[in-house]
Amino acid sequence: MRFTELEKKAFHLLEDTIKLLGFELILVNLKDGILRLVAEKANNTPLSVKDCKEISNNVSPLLDVEGLLGDTSYVLEVSSAGLTRPLVKQKDFERFVGRHINLELYSALDKRKKFQGRLVSSDDLNIYLMLENKKSSKDEDQKDLQIPMELIKSANLMLTDEEFRKILKG
Repeated sequence: MRFTELEKKAFHLLEDTIKLLGFELILVNLKDGILRLVAEKANNTPLSVKDCKEISNNVSPLLDVEGLLGDTSYVLEVSSAGLTRPLVKQKDFERFVGRHINLELYSALDKRKKFQGRLVSSDDLNIYLMLENKKSSKDEDQKDLQIPMELIKSANLMLTDEEFRKILKG
């Protein structure tokens, strides 16, 4: 995934402060005057509204003091990573091996830019995705696809029907 220099600087500036609060910063995105921070608790559980407020109250003064955004006005938005959590770092892909994910690529691979499938494995350079033919789930209709990390524009966990049923059962 590619980030602007400003997003990288904001991530590095805020990461330690957010970690000290007991949270992990997943993603920083700046678009149309909105600075979005996506985080989760250190124990990998979603944030509550109270948690988002705590993060906001602690990073807002830091952003202002550091002058990272200069005189640009912005809105700070803090949100939970949620059920369709973004996968950003190498360790995210390693952690979620076996889960179904959505991918969007910067450039086409096998004449496509969007993929869904089960994350089989990952290494420093690639992820390996098992694609299923939607018409059939037979073994011969499954295909492993090697995707270079540098091509990944965005990646998110998918909520499958099976996972949704587990959530409903509690």
